[in-house]
Amino acid sequence: MIEDRKLQPEESVEKLLNDAEKTGKYAMIFWTHNELDKALYLLSNACVINPDDYASINNLGALLTISGYAHKALPLLLYIQKFVPKSSTLLNNLGQAYLSLGYVDKAKPFLLSAIDKDSTKAEAYRSMALIAQKQGNKTLCGSYLEKAIANGDATAENYNLLKEVVPDKDLSEAIRKRFKQFYKDHSITKRFIVPSVPASYEEAVARDGEVETYFRD
Repeated sequence: MIEDRKLQPEESVEKLLNDAEKTGKYAMIFWTHNELDKALYLLSNACVINPDDYASINNLGALLTISGYAHKALPLLLYIQKFVPKSSTLLNNLGQAYLSLGYVDKAKPFLLSAIDKDSTKAEAYRSMALIAQKQGNKTLCGSYLEKAIANGDATAENYNLLKEVVPDKDLSEAIRKRFKQFYKDHSITKRFIVPSVPASYEEAVARDGEVETYFRD
């Protein structure tokens, strides 16, 4: 008789190993839940099982960078650049890795190329804003921050920095049109419905359009 019990996370991870691309995709579910150790474990396995899984290698590089191992990420990212040189996500990840290591001059071309290929790359805008701030260009910093906020990176940190570099800026302009009419209204959360959380990776993929539309609108 099979015991009816909830599967433990450790067992879940083990059962997802050695399944090539699927392993890499499931890793991203753990990443979105901020379980970075499990995501790292699965992505590493996915890359070993299938060295041609450039998406997983790219994601592994990004995860290594945010985990403080940009020096480990760069060789992986530079390797797959030979195969997907026009990927805006890869270009952004390369820029983030170089920036994390302090190589601003090397980071900038990658970040700008990522933005050129995908004008919604909020992370790249944010990094360019920090570079501009470091170089003393408050106007440029503010411009990049506005674009980062407009494309989804609407964090308190970005708003505060924008207010710091452009004190007279009307921050309501940075609020998405969908929410602008509710600005300063604390009942805003009662005015719209957040999509339910997908129960599985398959459901998340099937509902990608719905979730994307929600965030973009």
